[in-house]
Amino acid sequence: MYSMTAAHKTLPIPSYVKVTNKDNGKTAVVRVNDRGPFHEGRIIDLSYAAAYKLDVVKTGTANVEIEVITVERPTSENKKNSFPSYVIQVASSQHEGRVRTLAEDLSQNLSVESFINSSESIHQVMLGPFTDYKLTQETLDKVKLLGHPTAFIRKQTVTH
Repeated sequence: MYSMTAAHKTLPIPSYVKVTNKDNGKTAVVRVNDRGPFHEGRIIDLSYAAAYKLDVVKTGTANVEIEVITVERPTSENKKNSFPSYVIQVASSQHEGRVRTLAEDLSQNLSVESFINSSESIHQVMLGPFTDYKLTQETLDKVKLLGHPTAFIRKQTVTH
């Protein structure tokens, strides 16, 4: 509910999709992690966090465009089946509202996607995912200049 996730009937789980609210131009990158929607005429169900970012919480539905984000597969010379992916963990807090506000502010100021990673009562502000380590490092430097000196890069592996 508080992560940038979505449900789709046919896309692979997991996959990433850029969702654009055609009514206001707002966009969000979400991770497809469930099946659905189960309402006729809908192409995707968004988590509360994604709906909030696209400004569709009040209306409940919106005209959206979706674009699947793909990662180039390895060549025959490089048969590894995984791709490095990076996220920046900016901050952790028990105060979800503050975390959400910080995530939105950073996303707008740095023109990068943000999401909240929640477990138990701790909420983490995350930026990304990034596939280019240099871009990740440059973004981390900007985050630190904005007053978050404890931010750090976390490596993830996306397997195809």
